[in-house]
Amino acid sequence: CTHSESMVRLLCQFVHRLEQFRVPELRALASLHGVQLSIDPADAARACASAVAEQTPFMWVDLPSEEAARLIGKRAILVKAFWQVLAEGPNFDAVRESIARCPRELLEPYYGHSFRFNVFAFGHHFHPHEVVEELRKISTFPLWDNATVNIVKPENKFGLLEQIGIEKPSGAPPTYIYVGRKITKGARKSVDQFSLKKRVYLGTTSMDPSLSIIMANMAHAREGTLMYDPFAGTGSLLICCSHFGAYTVGTDISPPVLRGAEAGKNVMTNMDQYGLKDRLAGLICLDTSRTNLIRRPLFDAIVCDPPYGVRAGARKVGKKETSSDFVAPTHLFGDGVRIPQCVAYSVSEMLADLLTLAGQILVMHGRLVFWLPTTYEFKDSDIPQHACFELVGNSEQPISTVWARRLITMEKVKPYDPSYKVIVTEANPAHTNFAKKVFHDPMRRDDGDVGLRDLDELRAQAKHERQQQWVEARRQKLKMKKKLFRGDREAAVSSPSPTPEHETTPMSTCSPPV
Repeated sequence: CTHSESMVRLLCQFVHRLEQFRVPELRALASLHGVQLSIDPADAARACASAVAEQTPFMWVDLPSEEAARLIGKRAILVKAFWQVLAEGPNFDAVRESIARCPRELLEPYYGHSFRFNVFAFGHHFHPHEVVEELRKISTFPLWDNATVNIVKPENKFGLLEQIGIEKPSGAPPTYIYVGRKITKGARKSVDQFSLKKRVYLGTTSMDPSLSIIMANMAHAREGTLMYDPFAGTGSLLICCSHFGAYTVGTDISPPVLRGAEAGKNVMTNMDQYGLKDRLAGLICLDTSRTNLIRRPLFDAIVCDPPYGVRAGARKVGKKETSSDFVAPTHLFGDGVRIPQCVAYSVSEMLADLLTLAGQILVMHGRLVFWLPTTYEFKDSDIPQHACFELVGNSEQPISTVWARRLITMEKVKPYDPSYKVIVTEANPAHTNFAKKVFHDPMRRDDGDVGLRDLDELRAQAKHERQQQWVEARRQKLKMKKKLFRGDREAAVSSPSPTPEHETTPMSTCSPPV
């Protein structure tokens, strides 16, 4: 993108985390507010780089006005600040020359007013005495002689921004320096407000507040919208969407999760804790694969974290393959309420159902935001496709050395048609048999991609291997006893020789484990 004369060029300073989510969040918030945003692709690539040597928290953006930056900053949790750059350079000599060339009409409006100067360095923490030394290097800045310093309540804030880098030796000089006026800061306080440490009701799948707010931003949660979470759990996503003014509906297949294990601790108490109870339009126990929700465009966004068998297994209502004919349910609670039989729900099947449901119940230009579990063998062709949707966001969050998850954002661009099918162009996507890949356990069935017959064969094979190991251990033990009985203690201490094929050991007294 080229810089337009009608646009204001600002420097965006990011917080140092979730690098791949920075630009997608900015674009989503610009789209939400109807703001034109221009970013150079090379700058965007550097800002989203995961490699330590390439990381930088600074990126140039073009916006229509400073007010547009303030609108974005009110909700962006990955933005630390927006700056109007007054001078820059690769070293302090170049910065002082740049200060001398700075048009005085840019600074004259701040003459006679109080100001404060902060020093920020990426890759280094300055002590107070070092801050003073750094500021002395820009002593030619005109405000020192034409305005008053006020540390507590300044009218204007300025900053000295230095790009040093991670893992650089102590005392390494900065590779680039900016001097600028602070336009606005980001919304990092929201993360502390929804901290899980302060939340009343938690579960194993409670979403980190930073990610919950990013998902709400990607979904365009705002006043007057209706959002739906089909895997609500403890309500983390419902809370953040409601915080931005949206009305929310949550469903989950597990009654204990919605109801809460302890008295007075459930999803409703979480909403009440933040004063958002009136924003919760409904909380329903149902199976998403067999949902009773009205099948017409109703919701502005679907935001969810589907279960994929790591912290919680995926289940749907169904009859197990081992069951013969249907038998009346015996699990009864209260006034004849029954808990139906559930079966495993594979990730592939769950994603297909989710996209189909989204196509049916989302309004035009509504958004679907969900997590896709994957390994590091991920390819873009792994993402399921649907004719109703267009991909607008794909950001990776590394979890371990084995697996990661990706935040996928899609926007509905076509009305739903029953003939549209979910398509995955990759023959063997990385999320297939996902839980088995993560745990290296061929007997895990929470992913649902192995049938019961295959599972029985695996169990029988594992049992046979355990019996063989037990028999071999017993044989070695009997050989050792025989040598001790003969008095050949020296041979017993040394490693036993392989058993000849003709030598047999009575096994009549050996009973293999059941």
